[in-house]
Amino acid sequence: YVRVEGRGGDWAENHFPNDPDGNLYKLDDHAPGATNSPPGNLGSGEFRHEGTDPAAYADTFFKETNKTENDYSDLAQFTKVVSAPASGGSAAQPALSDAAYPAAVAQVLDLDPFYRFIAADALIGTQEGGLQSGRADDVSIYSGLIDPRFRFIPHDLDDVFDIGNGSGNPVTRSIFSYDYAFGGSTPGTGVEGLTRLFNHPQLVPRYYAALLAAMDDWFNRATVDPI
Repeated sequence: YVRVEGRGGDWAENHFPNDPDGNLYKLDDHAPGATNSPPGNLGSGEFRHEGTDPAAYADTFFKETNKTENDYSDLAQFTKVVSAPASGGSAAQPALSDAAYPAAVAQVLDLDPFYRFIAADALIGTQEGGLQSGRADDVSIYSGLIDPRFRFIPHDLDDVFDIGNGSGNPVTRSIFSYDYAFGGSTPGTGVEGLTRLFNHPQLVPRYYAALLAAMDDWFNRATVDPI
C-alpha cells in the first residue's frame, strides 16, 4: 500500500475494517507554526504536549480523515501521556512516575506494534528525514474510535535497504537513532516526546524482543535473499 494506496477514508476502511472512522494523521514538520501562536504551540512540537488548542497540532499533524472535524483531542491526550515527565509536571500535564508510566502509555499507544514498527524501520534502514533522524516527520499515526490507541503507519519509503541518498548511514547507525539528535549519541535528544519509550527499563526490552523476532522471522538470508 505504501506505493499504490492513497491515505484517507478508503485506506482506513481497508486496513481497519472493524474500526475505520478514526483519525489518520500525516506528520510533516517542514512548515511549523510560530511558537506560542496559539498559546501552547511549540512549533514543531513533535510528540510533546502542546495543550488542547487544535491549531497547536494542526501545523505538523495533518488530518487525512475527518478533515472537517476540528477535533484533535485524541492527539492531545496521547501527547499528554507519552511525553509526561517522571516528576514535577503541571496542571496541564501531570507527571507520571516510572512505575505508572507503562500502564498509562498502554492506554494511548498500542505498544508492541509500535516497537515492531520501529524495529522494522531500523532493519530496512530507512534514510528518510523522519523518526530515524530524530524528527517527527515522514510517518503517519492512526487512532480508532473503538480502539483509540495510536498506531504508527509507515510512508515515504523510497530510501530503504541502502538504496537512495537519504539521511544517515543505514548500516552503521544505532538502533536507538530515534532517540538521538541526528548524528549524535546522547539519549533524549532525538524525537521529542518519545524519549521515555526508548529509555524506560520496563519498555526497552519490548523493543529488543521486537528486533529479535523480526530478525528470526523475516530479516535473515533464507527469507530476504530470494526476494
